[in-house]
Amino acid sequence: MTMEIRQQWLEKIEQSCATMNLNTIDIIVDQTGLDDSIIPALQRMQPEIQWFTLFDGKPEEGLLDQAPLLIRVQLDCWQHKNWLHELIDHFCHTSRLLLLISPMPFEPLCKILQYFSDVQWGEQSCLLRFYDPRVFPKLLAEILTPEQRELFLDIAFVWSWLDRDNQIAWKLGTFKPNMPQPDQCTPLVFDDRQFELIGCITDAEKLLKSETLIHHDLPKEHYFSYYYQTAIEANKKGYLGDLADYISESHGENNERGF
Repeated sequence: MTMEIRQQWLEKIEQSCATMNLNTIDIIVDQTGLDDSIIPALQRMQPEIQWFTLFDGKPEEGLLDQAPLLIRVQLDCWQHKNWLHELIDHFCHTSRLLLLISPMPFEPLCKILQYFSDVQWGEQSCLLRFYDPRVFPKLLAEILTPEQRELFLDIAFVWSWLDRDNQIAWKLGTFKPNMPQPDQCTPLVFDDRQFELIGCITDAEKLLKSETLIHHDLPKEHYFSYYYQTAIEANKKGYLGDLADYISESHGENNERGF
């Protein structure tokens, strides 16, 4: 991510907050796989910064250093603002940041985001990594039911993230001040198709990361979209092998690059 894009993102965030008469921005940081947790830095922050682990009270609670963290940054506090700049600089290439602009009080927002991270699939309770910006766009666009999508959009004015090509992405919310409180929300329930689509994201991302079929002349988002749709196709045909093999066998060499 260039300095110019980073600056554009920060400026757009501040402009959006000002337009909505807010002086805070909420950030979800995915700590999965980090060598060093950012929690010590949060604990040292002065003035204090509000933060919350989405694993609080969950079976994963003991994995604090790997937990997704919700952090509320005060944009009128220069220490917080400088830290936000440093955070974006540090994680800009790692798909770990999901931002939202919301007027919800911090504690209710924490609780409702916890609801989003815990889904029911049959008799199982599963962790939904909605906060991964590689998952979030497809989740909203294709995987959630209209009612589930509305829950996500109703808590924020705006969601924002960096895509696979480090370009700024925005999704307008439909914030409703009188939405039900978190304890009135029904936990998300996923059917088999929804879980299959989550698996297709994983398969496509794995192939994209391996760069097996990448020739670097097209945006990564183009490759991901192609791999994702092909993974869906392979699933429908009952293909059980590797996605790269399926592309080579079924689409031919000319289509390996997404044409």
